[in-house]
Amino acid sequence: MANDPWVVFDYEVDMLNNMCALLRQGNAQYAGLSLHLKNAVVESGVLHARNLADILLSRSEPNRFPDDIRLADLLPTFTSSAIARLQDAYGNAMTSGSACWAFNKKLAHSTKHRTDTYNYSPHLNAVVPLIQQLVTEIQPHRP
Repeated sequence: MANDPWVVFDYEVDMLNNMCALLRQGNAQYAGLSLHLKNAVVESGVLHARNLADILLSRSEPNRFPDDIRLADLLPTFTSSAIARLQDAYGNAMTSGSACWAFNKKLAHSTKHRTDTYNYSPHLNAVVPLIQQLVTEIQPHRP
């Protein structure tokens, strides 16, 4: 349904979960991919983690980007201590080396920090379990 933020949220969750399933160590399906497809899987996982972190941390400025989906659009009264842990693990765009900085500077934007390789594993391993925990906590509160 158009204009339903849950549709976008569910899509992001599904894509992140499926990309992470492919990236699990020992996955023969991933191992058989070409280098370009392996990179596409990793980059897709990063982008979906980034999108979910932005939603869950309500990163966008409502006056500047009123159409961005924020957690309050999904569940206005939802709270969880995992939000603060995700904020700590994700960091911000100004802190060099944080997951947020790496996702933005090393992938989402064409910057002078980019190269043709980067290991996103430490960042994904830090933020994805917290995103998944929040998704699990959110499910019983859905309308």
